[in-house]
Parts: sequence; structure tokens; C-alpha cells
Amino acid sequence: MSRRSRSKLVSDHVQPHNLMEELLRLNTILEQATSDYGEAAYDFAIADDAYRKAKAVSYLAAITDDKRKPRKEQRTIPALEATQDIECEQERLQERLCKARKEACKEKVESCRAQLNALQSISAMVRSEMELAGKAPR
Repeated sequence: MSRRSRSKLVSDHVQPHNLMEELLRLNTILEQATSDYGEAAYDFAIADDAYRKAKAVSYLAAITDDKRKPRKEQRTIPALEATQDIECEQERLQERLCKARKEACKEKVESCRAQLNALQSISAMVRSEMELAGKAPR
């Protein structure tokens, strides 16, 4: 296929005003996704901190008596971890949900960036083809 016929094919399907509209639309989505990602990262940090604190408190409660002195009986690591898992269930769940939301937002941001990059490449290609055809604005 000659360069001229390829140019005609792209120009028939992609108009500069459509590219601009799509770039603006994707940019708006990217801005919102980036904002959502920031909020999700903040929520995750708060949830992670709450979980770690609850886990530490649970651990200390499991290995010490009321006066914060070590218990005389031996506690195994699996038993301590099981106690922590039970006592920190809600905090752990919240932390994991926030982490999942954060990752989903991150994926959306990356997807929007990839779409914008692809559209910018198409835009550059259309501009080049218009210049070759003598139709580009100067």
C-alpha cells in the first residue's frame, strides 16, 4: 500500500477535532483517576497503620500479663499469630480492602496514560500525513 493510500485511510477515519475531543476526555479521566489513586493511597496508609497497631497490641496482650510482665507459660509463634489474626480481623480486612482499591486506582491511572500516549501517537501521525498532503494548519 502506498504512503498516499495509507494517508487517505487514516484521514478518512480520524479527524483532528475528534482527536482533540478524545485527548481532552482521556485527560479528564486521568486527572480523576490520579486523584482517586491519591485518596486510595491515603486510605491504605491509615488502614495499614490501624492494622499494625492492633496487631502489636494483640501481640503484647498475648505474651504479657496485666502488669506487662512476660507470661510464665510458653506461647508458640503460630498460637500468637492465630490470636492476632482473630483479634485484628476487622483491621486486617479494612487494610486489604484499601490496598485492593489503591491497586485498582493505580491500574486505571496506568491504563489512561497508555490510552493518552496511543492517542498522542495517532495525533502525530495524522498531523504528519496532513502535512504531506498539504492540508496541515500552519
